Amino acid sequence: MLLVVDDEPLVRQAIVRAFQRALPRAQAHAAGTVRDAIALIEQGMPFQGAIIDIQLGKHSGFEIVQHIRDKGSSLPVLMLTGFDDQHKQRRAQLLGATYLPKPIHPDNLLAFWRHAGPQRYRQVIEHTARAARLASREAELFGLLATGTPRSAVAEVMTLAPSTIRSMCSRVRCKLGGGRIDNVISAMKRQWEHDDFADDREVPLGTRQS
Repeated sequence: MLLVVDDEPLVRQAIVRAFQRALPRAQAHAAGTVRDAIALIEQGMPFQGAIIDIQLGKHSGFEIVQHIRDKGSSLPVLMLTGFDDQHKQRRAQLLGATYLPKPIHPDNLLAFWRHAGPQRYRQVIEHTARAARLASREAELFGLLATGTPRSAVAEVMTLAPSTIRSMCSRVRCKLGGGRIDNVISAMKRQWEHDDFADDREVPLGTRQS
């Protein structure tokens, strides 16, 4: 699921259409203001990425990115601007965002989404943990398992006794609905893959601008 923020309706619609042409089954939600964008974020929607215009009327897209980062999220963000400004580019980088001048070519949209693949999977993991109201250490355990850490190594990574890990797994399993943790992880991976591309093109970011 992609969040698109631009105060120009035609630009918003063009980005959403390009995204949905590439990923017919995926979802995109659009906002035209900082306030509307933050409202969507606060609803807890499972966004895996965001495309945000830097200039939003009297406000700035940086306000949205700062809000995202203040929540502790590493959500992949692509920031757009009609002006080539090195100061703004540097600020975007400091916030962990990618920066591109307008107009955005569909190939660059695809490149951003594919390049952010590992981060997008992390967003799915974090959303699942929040929805299940896992405690911080439980979420850490769940994240390790979801990213392929062998169960035999989890206790060592978390510096906890194996018995503590077993107890924690039981609590996590209950909070996830009582099923096997592995089944939940498999479902997450299917969701992530559902929002990925049908083709395997490797499009370097920034190769097309017109």
